[in-house]
Amino acid sequence: MGQIVCASDYGGPGDPTSGVTGYKGDNLNGKMAFAELNMGTALGNLPYRAKVQISYNGRSVIAEKLDIGLGGPGCGGHGRAIDLWYQTAAALGFSGLAPVTVTLPGEAAQGGTMQNVDFGIPGLPGELLEGKVPNPLAPFEEGLSTAKGAVGALTSLPGIIKKVYELLFTPAGWIRVGKILVGTFLLLSGVMGMANVSAPDAGTVVNVGAAAKAKDLRAGAAAVGLL
Repeated sequence: MGQIVCASDYGGPGDPTSGVTGYKGDNLNGKMAFAELNMGTALGNLPYRAKVQISYNGRSVIAEKLDIGLGGPGCGGHGRAIDLWYQTAAALGFSGLAPVTVTLPGEAAQGGTMQNVDFGIPGLPGELLEGKVPNPLAPFEEGLSTAKGAVGALTSLPGIIKKVYELLFTPAGWIRVGKILVGTFLLLSGVMGMANVSAPDAGTVVNVGAAAKAKDLRAGAAAVGLL
């Protein structure tokens, strides 16, 4: 698919009269840009910033409509329809006046070696930025994300180690451990004592014993709660 049209090039150090500003005010420097000739109608009146694939001599680029122009004589039996900004022409190895293949949006892409296209991220192909081919950096980015998570987990270890050290190797830590042990002992004693309370026929003695064991239970629980 695509259509063969005559193309020319413009701009750059060899054409200072063209300037560097597109018809909507864009700075064309550093851009893969083209001008649609016949005052923006030669390719079907494409919308501003429309992307097309331009193929020439085995190479292809994705370029944006950022300018329009008058046109001129054709070449190779084709009417002149497109003017290539000098950096677009350089990526194609194009100069002067020659036929090129223009693939419009929605048409099947032509073959050829895709050159780097600048859409704001230098050095990345335009088709990659448009999501037409897989991102080769995706596995690296996923691995980097996993590594960041592992580093985040490791950064919490010093705080845990500090707490263990304070618990085992400082006087305040020994006091806390002692309270735990004493409270646990009292709690277990109270539980075992409650299990051994006599039947109700023991009367007041049973009640006093139960109250004492309950007191031990409360004391043990309170001691453990001091941690």
